[in-house]
Amino acid sequence: MQKSIGAALAIVAALGCAAPAAAVTGNARNGLRAMQELNVLVFQNFALNAGEVEGKTFVGGNLSGSNAQFAFGNSSQGEATSTRSNLTVGGTITTQSAKIYNGSNGGAGLLSATPGARIGGSANELLLGASNMTLSVGGAVAKLDGQAGSRTVIGGSASNVALTPSAQLDVLGNLTNISASTGVAIRVNGSISGNQNYNGATHVSGPGSTTSTPVSVATIAGEATQLLADVRAAALALGNLTVVANPSTASFDGNNFIFNAVAGSGGFALFNINAASAGFHAATNVGFTGSTAIPIIVNVRGLSTETFNFNFNSTAYNPSIIWNFLDASTINLTRGFHGSILAPDAILNGPNTAIEGSIVAR
Repeated sequence: MQKSIGAALAIVAALGCAAPAAAVTGNARNGLRAMQELNVLVFQNFALNAGEVEGKTFVGGNLSGSNAQFAFGNSSQGEATSTRSNLTVGGTITTQSAKIYNGSNGGAGLLSATPGARIGGSANELLLGASNMTLSVGGAVAKLDGQAGSRTVIGGSASNVALTPSAQLDVLGNLTNISASTGVAIRVNGSISGNQNYNGATHVSGPGSTTSTPVSVATIAGEATQLLADVRAAALALGNLTVVANPSTASFDGNNFIFNAVAGSGGFALFNINAASAGFHAATNVGFTGSTAIPIIVNVRGLSTETFNFNFNSTAYNPSIIWNFLDASTINLTRGFHGSILAPDAILNGPNTAIEGSIVAR
């Protein structure tokens, strides 16, 4: 989770926010805002196995893995309030047991006042872990467990659905196997078959039973295109930052690489790392000293493949750091990583590693 990226917005406000001419114009300020509002922003495919994302997630492609939990929450670190869905997936979800929560937003209420999820394609198994969630699926759903007050629209067919009181279900295709409760309303444009345990729920089926419209793949693809332009603009703007007589320094003693973060004239600490930076890629330990109350920008250039196998010794700085990877096309993490990662054109590989910050990756 990330709680202090918002401080970096003021930095970019003083710069030219637009990216170079392209099919879609990006805005750096909006890109940093997206990092503040989303815990994970991935433009292609995302795999999560037996893990959790504490904040909101946006995946432009497909979601895979098993036993994955989204919007789980964190009682001490949160994200900026927004109307974004708790989980957005542009393609299909093949995950076995994808559970969507609406957890604590840094101890200041819940992540969303209007929690929900949007899936452009089909989904294998969805479990809504909070009440009053809105779910919109463009394709079919193989299994769904909904909580009280949930509102679900499924563009294809649905099967193995369980709903608790006051839920609402609209299916544009067929429905197979339903278990419901009192107060549940079910509307199906196709047929209803298999096991049908209504327990007082109302249900209608046949053409025209529902006129609800689910989210489309094209809608989410359009959002992803704009987000990509925005975060690319943010990466460019941060990469162009300069500090006159920069007071921040970095040192390497053969084992430890230490960033000493000191606010420059712009109110932020700035570091520039490249392939020739002494010790950074060879360090066993990486740490920070100085203020934890200022934005810390680390621009990393020079290598198409970045591999990190060091320990972090300064976890208190997590909310303040943005690692901006300007040249990387692949980033490999073998241990836990601290701070937010801004790498919109890089594939991020980090099996079984915890990342304490926001993620922007290809």
